Amino acid sequence: MNRLLMGLIGLVLLSGCPPKPKPPSEPDKGAIIREAVRGYLNEMGPDLNLMEMEDVKARMAELLIIDVRSPDDFEKINIPGSLNIPLKSLASDEALSILRRSQKDVVFVGEAGSAAAQAVALARLMDIKNAYAMTGGLDDWQRMKYPVQGTETAAGPGEPMGNTPIKTGKRVK
Repeated sequence: MNRLLMGLIGLVLLSGCPPKPKPPSEPDKGAIIREAVRGYLNEMGPDLNLMEMEDVKARMAELLIIDVRSPDDFEKINIPGSLNIPLKSLASDEALSILRRSQKDVVFVGEAGSAAAQAVALARLMDIKNAYAMTGGLDDWQRMKYPVQGTETAAGPGEPMGNTPIKTGKRVK
């Protein structure tokens, strides 16, 4: 019952609905939901499904990699073959359909790892068992010089995607 309630709360939080003005006496539902997800993450502790970056790289073709960052960040740089479903959209009908239809293990990726952990918690609340958070996140993925793609990568036409970001047309070291 508690998981169902938390799942419903998570769906409301991540549904992307614009916030409605609340009367001063009404509690902040967003804060309540965020606290519920934090509590769930704390309860999960060592049970949180994690997948090491090296394993993700080795198994890329057999995984459904979901990048939970914003569409703008995803467009700039992402893991080849990944799909962008922002964390706030994870409970949408379309996202749920994708996650539930997938026969592959689902690996959530964020900038540094905390958003991916939240995505796993929400997936578990929605009864998606094969969900993992990649350790480290995209920041560490780039530091390891693993493949990336996007509008801010240094790879030229016909070259494998590099991982050196470009700012205003110049390489950043």
